[in-house]
Amino acid sequence: MAAPEGGQYGPPAEVVVSGLLDLGQQGLIETEGLELVEPGHETSAPKSRVAIEYCTQCRWLARAAWLAQELLSTFEDDLGHVALVPGSGGVFVIRVDDVVVWDRKADGFPEPSAVKRLVRDRVAPRKELGHSEK
Repeated sequence: MAAPEGGQYGPPAEVVVSGLLDLGQQGLIETEGLELVEPGHETSAPKSRVAIEYCTQCRWLARAAWLAQELLSTFEDDLGHVALVPGSGGVFVIRVDDVVVWDRKADGFPEPSAVKRLVRDRVAPRKELGHSEK
């Protein structure tokens, strides 16, 4: 079904024919390699992903969920998602974009402020963390 002219779907889309976009009086533009974006919609780089792998045998789900909530609250505009990953054998590992930033076996259990600083350094280096900075 076609959108009404200037209706709820916004302005009519430009027509692409044979790899060229008609810009009216501005002429034609080659479209190969270009991404067409609707007015009012921006594109941006994908947001970072955090994974918290926790030991189910050790019953560390609550600890992992609490840390996930802290990260989502602090980095709500910077993270694409935070995943809880069930594991075993005493694992408690935090990864940002598949890079380990904390491993309980090497570093002990993290304080949330330490994890926030490590995540911040990777996803939003200019972000102020307030009292977590200290």
